[in-house]
Amino acid sequence: MIEEFKNYVNKYDMNNVDIKLKYDHSFRVMELSENLAKKLNLDEENVKLAKLIGLLHDYGRFEQLRIYNTYNDAKSIDHANYATQILFDNNEIRKFIDKTDYDHIIKVAINNHNKYVIEDGLNEQELVHSKIIRDTDKIDIFKIVIDLPEMQMKDTDEDFSAKVIEQFNNKESINRKYIKNKNDLILSRIGFIHDIYYKDSIQHILDHKLIDKLYENIENKEKFKKYFQDIKKYMLDFVKDDNNVR
Repeated sequence: MIEEFKNYVNKYDMNNVDIKLKYDHSFRVMELSENLAKKLNLDEENVKLAKLIGLLHDYGRFEQLRIYNTYNDAKSIDHANYATQILFDNNEIRKFIDKTDYDHIIKVAINNHNKYVIEDGLNEQELVHSKIIRDTDKIDIFKIVIDLPEMQMKDTDEDFSAKVIEQFNNKESINRKYIKNKNDLILSRIGFIHDIYYKDSIQHILDHKLIDKLYENIENKEKFKKYFQDIKKYMLDFVKDDNNVR
């Protein structure tokens, strides 16, 4: 599985920092997904499935960058749908898994990993894998934004957009169509927390101090202080709750 993925990505320019970014991201999300599946006490087959979905969730990114020279879906193509198109229309999925039993779950989970909300009508197994990949993808996005200088979001003097504030205060994930400036973007990133499903995912974010590290990158800390405090309280309340999943 891993060798097949490496063979696929090696067709692209690994000296390109954007290709390398998604290559490394794919392996980290694979590991995060495997670990989360184990913490959720899934059986061995579903742990392997979560690991595979984690590895392949951004399979469409490499062709997206080659063709459109951007990772911006709005200016190119939906990278999740493109991933499943490449994997299943070309039958490339068989390079990674022999069984056809899980094809629909893989397709559903990958297609849902970047959407504003998970589609309705999924069965329990489809929903679990969709939630796992959405959680682990967001966790690693936090890491990328913190660790890579070129990805760090610098605040400005701009005001937050009213709709962004409204969604944040309602503990909703912020819809990208309402993001009008860099400060909105920062708020949308920490607002990712409102779209995290599993207590173990929130605990991982707390243990690795990901939100604290994001706050350290903010220059105008006073402007953002309330929102970071609100999100920390939300996380602490989440892990204290008896429910393991929202």
